[in-house]
This record gives sequence, structure tokens and C-alpha cells, in this order.
Amino acid sequence: MNTYQAAKALNAHYTIVRFLVNRKLLRAESVRVGLYISRSAISDFCSKYVVTQALAKQFGTSPRYLTNILDLEGIEPIPESKVHRKPSCCVFKRSDIDRMKLDELIKAKRQDISLHSQLLDVPAAAQFLNTQPGVLSAFAANGVLRTWSSRTQQPSYKNCFTEVQLRRLIGKVESYIGLITTKVAARMCGRSVTVFNERFVNTKALSLVQIDGDHRRYFRKKDVEKLAARMKNLVGAADARVTLGLGESQLLRLVQSGELKPVSGPHVDGFGHHLFSKYDIETIRKQRESFKKNRARQGGSQRFGKSAGPWRNPVVEAITPRVKELITEAAVNGIPMSGVTIHKQLATEGRKICITSVYVCIRKLRSALVHRRSAFSRDHRDLDSRSPL
Repeated sequence: MNTYQAAKALNAHYTIVRFLVNRKLLRAESVRVGLYISRSAISDFCSKYVVTQALAKQFGTSPRYLTNILDLEGIEPIPESKVHRKPSCCVFKRSDIDRMKLDELIKAKRQDISLHSQLLDVPAAAQFLNTQPGVLSAFAANGVLRTWSSRTQQPSYKNCFTEVQLRRLIGKVESYIGLITTKVAARMCGRSVTVFNERFVNTKALSLVQIDGDHRRYFRKKDVEKLAARMKNLVGAADARVTLGLGESQLLRLVQSGELKPVSGPHVDGFGHHLFSKYDIETIRKQRESFKKNRARQGGSQRFGKSAGPWRNPVVEAITPRVKELITEAAVNGIPMSGVTIHKQLATEGRKICITSVYVCIRKLRSALVHRRSAFSRDHRDLDSRSPL
């Protein structure tokens, strides 16, 4: 049989068959690219061992639940089949399983769980814990307790609690008052759980509260409410750009110049994104609008932060005469001269400039030359058109 046929015979998944072959618990032969198992090997394995996946299908339960029950009874799988967090691969000795009445054991466990998991409504749960019903309602809203709906009782009993989770609160009711879970805190702040943990928990913006015997993380509700109120007055970089009508580089220049200071960010509290105050954003927006209105009344340019007229470039203006001389000398001598050569010549003369300024200067000189040539040709055309010939 191939692996699929052997898996059907063992009442398990085909990956379990490969696992058993690799662990040398099931004999197999490799033919070309496939594994083949003889019927005698299947019979020999079934006479000695049993797989938890097959037992779980037989008794209508899960492999993990079955493994836990057997572990409570002191029966462990054979060492060769133990795999971390994979109870479906566990293999037990058939002699250990046969000497137990596994069906009666599972039935007794289920009855015991059902007795301890009966549902109690809010008044009954409050009486069970010797507290007020409003306290349990607050626990349900804060995520401390999970509510269940009873299908067998009246519709009014739609918010119930199991006795198992109520037993965990015996003697600890006062410790949970005013606490909320991470999921509820993230919802109050309008963030996902992942972003909430990265933004507030990992940066220690919120203090954790741990309860003995409870692995969940809690936060004080009043602290989260203050944080949520403060977060409502903050906006991200995208919203700030939309409000101010700026691009990414323009907003970055405002931050670097100190005109707009982020409340939170990589250089403030270690958070990976910039957050700005709505008040600061609105103040800058009003300043920009006021500047534009004043410039419009004066008849000038409305470009914020820049004076009207052409932009001056003092570095280019300073090197233009010398660059013009070098280009003219090269043209007279018939020697080609590139921007790199001109930059090296200026550097030897003691000028500390970048090569970009040289290219800008050359581009302006060429543009002026083209403009003069076009004006000269236009004047000649006008003269030809006025000629009597």
C-alpha cells in the first residue's frame, strides 16, 4: 500500500504515516520516489501500538483532549513519538489502552465538566461570589468575564457566566474592580491590539496590572480613559498633510525646522510614527491662510514663506563669470570641457562648491545662449519680411 492507503487503514492522516516511517515505528520500502507499506507491517503496528488521531476519531473527541486525559491517568506516549505541540502524532502502547475502559473514562470526564460548567445568570453569579450584580456587569463590559448565552433556559438568560470562570474570582473580586483587558483598552483608544501593544505597552506609556494566578494583562480603566482622551487630540502625518495641504517633504521640513513639533515619534518617546497635536496643526493652518490673504491684498505671491519674484542663487551667481571664461577659452582652443573638468578647475582655485552648482550654471549659460540665437534669427526674419525685394 502507498501512504494514502496506509493512512486509510490506520484511520489517520497520511502525514502521520510518513511520521511513523521516519521514526522507524512503521516498516516501509522506498520505491523510486514513493513509500510503500506492506499489509503485514500495518498489522504488526496495530497489534503493538495505537495512534491518538485514530482514538480521537473513534471516541468523537480531539487528540489533545485525549492525550490530556491519558496523562492524568499516568499513561504517556512512547518516547519516539513525542513531538512538541503535536498531540496527533503521539503513539501509545495498545496494552496500556486495552486495560483501560477509555469510553467510560471520557464519559465521566465530560459529565464532571458539564456539572462544573453550568451557566448562572447575573443575579445568581453575584450571589455565588457574594457581590453586587453591577460589579459582574462591569466585569463583562471590561472583558474580565466572558458572557455566554443559554439555549436551554429562557431568553432573558442571554448573559450568563460559567461556574468554572466564577470560581477563579473567589476572593479576588476586589482586585479586578476598575481593570480592563488589552482588547477593551485597544478598542477604547481606537487602535488594533497589535498597534496598541507597540504604541503604549512596549513603550511603557501604560502600566500593566498583573493578578496572581491570571496570565492575562490588565490596565486601569481610568488610565486608559485619560490616554484615549489625549489620543483624540492627536493626528498622524497623513492627516496633518491633508489639513495643511502639504507634501511629505514639506511636512518633514516643518518638523526639522522646529515650526511643527511632534508630540510622539521616534525621537520623542520611541514610537515609530509621528503624531501631532490638533491645536498645533490648526495654528499653523491659520498662519498660512492669514499669510496668503495678506499677500493677495498686497498683490504679491501667495507662496508661503517665500518672497515674490525669482529665486536668487548666490553660489551660482558668484561662479558664473569664471565658468563663462573657462567655456570660452575651451571653445577658442577647440578643447571639450565637461562639468566635471570645470568643477575640478574651480576646486583647484580654492572654491568650495558642489558639482550640482556647476551644472546649474552651465545650464543657465546654455539657455541664455539659445535665447540670444533665437532672438537674432527672429530679427533677421523680420528684416527679410520688410525688404522691398
